[in-house]
Amino acid sequence: TVLVGRDAKSRVCCAIPVPQKGIDVEEWSLREGLRFLDFLGYTSLLLKSNQEVPLGALLSKMKTHRGEQTQTMTEHSPVGDSQSNGFIERTIQSVEGQIRTLRSATQSRLGRKLVPGSALFAWLIIHASTLINLYEVGKDGRVPYQRLRGRKLQADLLEFGECVHFQPLDHSKLGNAELRWMNGVFLGIRLSSGEKLVGNEDGVFKVRSVRRKLESDRWDVSQLEGISSFPWKPYQGSEDDKILIRPPIPAAPKGVSDQEVERTHDGEPAPRPFSIQRRDLINFGYTPGCPGCYASANDRRYKPHTNACRQRLEKAMLEDDLGNNRVKAASQREDADLEEKVREGHRDPNRL
Repeated sequence: TVLVGRDAKSRVCCAIPVPQKGIDVEEWSLREGLRFLDFLGYTSLLLKSNQEVPLGALLSKMKTHRGEQTQTMTEHSPVGDSQSNGFIERTIQSVEGQIRTLRSATQSRLGRKLVPGSALFAWLIIHASTLINLYEVGKDGRVPYQRLRGRKLQADLLEFGECVHFQPLDHSKLGNAELRWMNGVFLGIRLSSGEKLVGNEDGVFKVRSVRRKLESDRWDVSQLEGISSFPWKPYQGSEDDKILIRPPIPAAPKGVSDQEVERTHDGEPAPRPFSIQRRDLINFGYTPGCPGCYASANDRRYKPHTNACRQRLEKAMLEDDLGNNRVKAASQREDADLEEKVREGHRDPNRL
C-alpha cells in the first residue's frame, strides 16, 4: 500500500510505502506525512483527498499534529467523481510508471524477480518519487525540487540496488585499526539534505561519500537479500524510524531478553527470575496494561513485565507441568542467593 501526495504549486510529490491503509500501529504514515508537509514549508495549506474513511482519519490526525501556528484545511472530492481528483490521479500514474521502470531495471541486473512487500521494494517506492522530484522537467523548464527550493539538487546518482563502498560520517572518530570503507547497497537520496541512503544487514544509513565498485561486483544478490530493514523500522534494535549514521546501540545485548541477569545496587548479580517466553503468553494470555506483553504481542523491543503480570503467570505456570519446573528452579535460585547473603552477613557484619 502506497500513500501518494503532491504539491499543486511546485509539483513536488511523495510516495510513502505504508503497512496498511489509514493510521498503522507504528503511526509511520502519520509521521512521514508530517515530514513531507514540513519539507514543503507551507504555513497554510489545503489537504484534498477522496472520502475514504482510513485516509480521512489520517488527514484529520495530521491536521491536529500540525499545531496552532499553522492553518490546515481539508477538502473532499465528490463520491464517484474521479475528474475532480485528476491531478493526483495523474501523479499516481507517474509514480506507478517510475516504480515499474525501477523494478524492471533492477530485475534485469539481478536476474531474478523483485518481490513486492519486501524491504528492498519499499525503498524502491520512495526512490521512485525522488527521481520524479529531481528530474521530471515541466513546461517551465524546471524540475519540482527546483520550483520549491529555487535551485537544483546536485546529487551524484547511482543505480538503485547497486552495491557500493560507503564511508561512515563519523569515520574520523574511529580507531586507527577500524575500517574506513564498508560494503552497502545504494537505496536513494534524502531530499532534505542531499545525503545518500545506503543499507546492509545492519540497517540503513545516511552517508556522503560513496565509491562505485568494479562493474562485475556492482550487483550481488546476497547483499540485496540482506536488506531487511523497512523505512518505518530501519534498525532492528530500535523502534525509532530516524535514519542515523550508525546503528543505535541496543539497550540490551543481542539475544538477551527477560533472562538477562539484573544487577543490584551494590553491583552483584541478582538471582535470575523465571523467564517469560512468548509461548507462555500464548498459552496463558496477555496481561492488560503490561508493557512486556504489549511489546511481545506487537513484535517490539523487549520491555519488562509488571509484578502483577509475573504473579499471574507464576500462578498459572505452577499448574502446568512444563512451566512448573521453571518457576521452581527460579525460586530455588532466589532461596540459595538469600542463604548465601545471610552467611556472608555473619562473616562480615558491615555487609548487612
